[in-house]
Amino acid sequence: MVEAAVGLEPFRENVLQAQHKLTRILSQEESVNKLMESAEQTLNYWREQYGKYQEKKQLQTKRRFLDRELAWAEVERREQIFKEMLTERNREQETISRIEEETNVITDQLETGQNQQETLEC
Repeated sequence: MVEAAVGLEPFRENVLQAQHKLTRILSQEESVNKLMESAEQTLNYWREQYGKYQEKKQLQTKRRFLDRELAWAEVERREQIFKEMLTERNREQETISRIEEETNVITDQLETGQNQQETLEC
């Protein structure tokens, strides 16, 4: 009654309304903070997933590069083997040619010796 007589009743109502609003705002702030925390955890999770994705892409790119390098290394290895085989073949052909020449010389010497022997026998 004193508040009504002095004119403080509207002030009291305003204070109570402000207190009620403040309680609602604080409750909403707490809810928003929880949502922000949840959103931050989700963001951190997706950042981690994105980092893993980027790393996977880099590893795949590196693997494709290394696969190509491996293929070219195999080509070079096979070319080297081919060159070595050609060199060996040429050496073998030279050896065969030398042996054929020696055989021809020996055959000629043998024929000459046989002709001389026939001449002496007659």
